[in-house]
Amino acid sequence: MKLQVEYYDQKISIETKNDDLNIEEMHEVWESLLSAMMYSEETIRKFYE
Repeated sequence: MKLQVEYYDQKISIETKNDDLNIEEMHEVWESLLSAMMYSEETIRKFYE
């Protein structure tokens, strides 16, 4: 699986070895993508509160 985000002048992608992710694994990938987009851990955590 490959997730890719393009914004401003950046392209960020994350690839997994398989496409068969459960919801928890998908959530970890999503959080990694947010971190790569420079969102702080605190901002991410506050969103989920």
